[in-house]
Amino acid sequence: MIDNFLVSILSLIGLLVGIEQDVGKKNTANSDHDVIAVVGDRPIMQAEMIREMRNLRWRVMGPVRDGETAQEYWLAERGDSARMARLYNRAMHVLHVRKVLEQILVEYNLWQYADFEHFKLHLVEANRARIVKKKKGQLIYGPEQYSEQTFLEYQTAIALIKLKELLVADGTLPITEQALAEQYAEMKRGPYQRDKFTFSAYRRQITAAYIEKAFDHWLSAQVTTIAVERLNEPDFQTLYHWLHEVNPSGTFESPAKPVGGTIYYVDNFNGNDCHSGTTPDQAWKSLEKVNATRFHPGDCIYFRRGGIWFGKLHPQGDGATDAPIVISAYGTGPNPLLHGNGLQGSGVVSFYNQSYWEVGNLEIVNPADSAGDRRGVEIKAENAGVIRGIHLHHLHIHDIHGIRGHDYASKKTAGIYFGVVDDRQRPTRFDDIRVSDCLLHHISNQGIVTNNERNHKDYPGTERWHQQKFTGLVIHQNVLHHIAKNAMIVRLTEGGLVEHNLCYETALGMSGNTMFTISARGTTFQYNEGFLNRSTDADGSLYDPDLRSPGTIWQYSYSHNNSHGLVWFCTALADTGIVVRNNISSNDHGFLVYANYAFSGAKIYNNVFHIGKNRSPVIIQENAGNTHVYEYRMNRIYNYSNLTSYGFAGPENRKQHRMIRENYYYGLQPSVEEQSPRTIDDGLKKADPPSRYYDVASWFGVESPGLVGEDNSSMVNVYRNIRYAEKPETVYDSDTSSDRLLDLYLPVDKQGVKKPVILFIHGGGFSGGDKSALEGFWRNLATKGFAVISANYRLYLKHHKASGGSASENMAQGLRPDGKFHPALQKAVTIAASDAAKVLEWITENGEAFDLDAQRVAVSGGSAGAMTVLHLAYASAQTALPVGAVINMWGGLQDTSVINAGAPPMLTFHGDKDKLIHVDYAYAIDERMKAVGVLSELYILEGKGHAIYNVINRDYTDIIVKFLRNVL
Repeated sequence: MIDNFLVSILSLIGLLVGIEQDVGKKNTANSDHDVIAVVGDRPIMQAEMIREMRNLRWRVMGPVRDGETAQEYWLAERGDSARMARLYNRAMHVLHVRKVLEQILVEYNLWQYADFEHFKLHLVEANRARIVKKKKGQLIYGPEQYSEQTFLEYQTAIALIKLKELLVADGTLPITEQALAEQYAEMKRGPYQRDKFTFSAYRRQITAAYIEKAFDHWLSAQVTTIAVERLNEPDFQTLYHWLHEVNPSGTFESPAKPVGGTIYYVDNFNGNDCHSGTTPDQAWKSLEKVNATRFHPGDCIYFRRGGIWFGKLHPQGDGATDAPIVISAYGTGPNPLLHGNGLQGSGVVSFYNQSYWEVGNLEIVNPADSAGDRRGVEIKAENAGVIRGIHLHHLHIHDIHGIRGHDYASKKTAGIYFGVVDDRQRPTRFDDIRVSDCLLHHISNQGIVTNNERNHKDYPGTERWHQQKFTGLVIHQNVLHHIAKNAMIVRLTEGGLVEHNLCYETALGMSGNTMFTISARGTTFQYNEGFLNRSTDADGSLYDPDLRSPGTIWQYSYSHNNSHGLVWFCTALADTGIVVRNNISSNDHGFLVYANYAFSGAKIYNNVFHIGKNRSPVIIQENAGNTHVYEYRMNRIYNYSNLTSYGFAGPENRKQHRMIRENYYYGLQPSVEEQSPRTIDDGLKKADPPSRYYDVASWFGVESPGLVGEDNSSMVNVYRNIRYAEKPETVYDSDTSSDRLLDLYLPVDKQGVKKPVILFIHGGGFSGGDKSALEGFWRNLATKGFAVISANYRLYLKHHKASGGSASENMAQGLRPDGKFHPALQKAVTIAASDAAKVLEWITENGEAFDLDAQRVAVSGGSAGAMTVLHLAYASAQTALPVGAVINMWGGLQDTSVINAGAPPMLTFHGDKDKLIHVDYAYAIDERMKAVGVLSELYILEGKGHAIYNVINRDYTDIIVKFLRNVL
């Protein structure tokens, strides 16, 4: 049926198809030196080798000898080979596997790129498309811009989901009872040691684990059948140049020197700790020198790109509000690499009771042979008051070997960790904390954590909680994957924003939700994407408002292919005001919404649940032993499986206080009593998603209404791209701007109340324009209590060019002496008006579902749209419903004699300097209206021209509202 906040899939699918076509047109030939090897028919290009060598360099590193230059370090023979040779061979092996996988994906029609150059072209186009969507106010999941590495890994992860499904379906990965029994026996020795983990109860998780293992074995076998053909082997000197002297995409030059500070340079190969450190030629050498120095507000510490340091970075000092101390990078090559070398009990980068630091453009690792108390970056405070202004950005943190587990000690090992150690002598907390544009992967146990190690169990709003809370927290545009347990634990926040993050491959071999809060109030999670949570037991959802999370908001996010679903409530009974809205859950498993621990107030509305064939999730599960008070409404459930179920507590249960109403269903409906359930009928239900690996979020095309116009997103619900009539054929077939779609804006505070309707038809000379152009105006009117419909229609003059047929050619000079428009213009008006009449028919047929009052409908338009509604109201023979009023903005009628007694009243706005449609048309209409005794209000806008919507929205909205309330 109708999708709240859903927009057309056509534009995005068209864009992606267009990208593929553009890619296909590119010349695939490469110069010999660009292609260094071939695996099957997949080339390995120089740029790919550079990427993998930089990603893997930490694996071949060792201590730097005294006096050793960078070239000696990488090129000198050590044992049986140079370090550069070992790195090159490692990278070649990774690319060998990569290219075999790509070839398989191509065979299954899951990989669209002919080579790496084509991939980079798509990346540029995808990022450009995301910029455009952002400007238009359309929702973007995950980072607003992808880097080369994050986009490649993301695209591969998405493609592998579908590939594994296809391999199981075609029998390449057969699932037998014997195989599952062996997998279960293996898991009994690991995560399933307790008696509760029976084969029957956990068959789904056992099967998922088996498929992953079987796929790895199968892929390894495929790799052995396709050899690498090395073509243009570079020499070691060339490899060194690739690794160190070419700036990678996305790196940043050193920022300008802050006022009042000193820049210090650190170069592990060419530096000397006896130097001043204040120029690149006088750079320091070691972390020890940096750690022994107290820095001051405005100072900068720049590490040389391509450099490597072993140990712990722990500089001293504090910055200031307007002069933070900055740690960053300079030079060319890969970002500086800080290697913890197994360091325990600390972060590789560590701050203690320090404020106003900005850290960026570093790579941080801490691998080890065994688990330990390790963190990538840690910011700790102890009896220190308020720690402020810690900003982390563009950090690449990976392979931090912490402690896997569920206990408190393991949850302190993380990629990025903010923690209060003790606050008994002096209340201690954090303010203005930002983590943005970071990449974290292959980390145990957590990704990003905020914590108070002494106590985080006070309820939000209590005195002690206020002494401990994190304020000004922003976690923005980060990518986290292959995280052993939770991607984020957000504790003790008041307000705060967690948005545009991408998280996948979490809870690996253990339980855990991808993101959760504890003792947080009013924190907002939005525009995040999370998939492939691998939880083997409970949890396993994208979101979890955990204990003591009142007022948290979980919205506009995309959950898919997780072990469980969108949200798992592990709340406290006192928790209320929790909002889960405008999200998508697609092909998640387990419990899609789980009311687990008790809570006293939650609203779950305007979400989309998509369940593919042969899936068996529980759409809503209630823990019958706990009290739940919640509302579940206006959700869309697209269920294509006959294995889906609901897990409501029985009718005898008195702990469930639920209101389920006005949800839309395709497929299975719940057995509990519901107010006004709605069926997604055949005429409006969505088809199956595309068979390619384009994500379902893009298929649904969800938009965020809060990104444009006034900040009234919480006051207005938007239903986008509702089809009001069949798709037009002939020349309009491929023109989305001529498709018969409408957007509907409804005031949130008028739900369940009949609302008067304003139908607006956009302008554009019958050859352009779009229904979304004036969204801020529609929202403004909707907040006044109106239902606003903005509709597209067939643009006749866009496809039928006619000399002299435009509105300006007919109307700019005033009323025509013959009183006739050009035939092409009049036909354009008639066609547009006939489509507008179909919108009126849609209102009569569907208005009840949205509480639209079909007896109080006004029509409005600007320019060509005004000409359309004038014809509709006064010259057409439409009988769908009575038009109650007309709002005419700089439009005109060919013949005003069509206005007769009993016609609907009109409010007209027209600029006296309009050079496209002369103001005389407004005077002529007003004169005729008054002559036949029909109410007409005319506003001539002095000194104004054509299409001044901003003036109307700013200065005349109250006049429009007053007029409509008087006449409707």
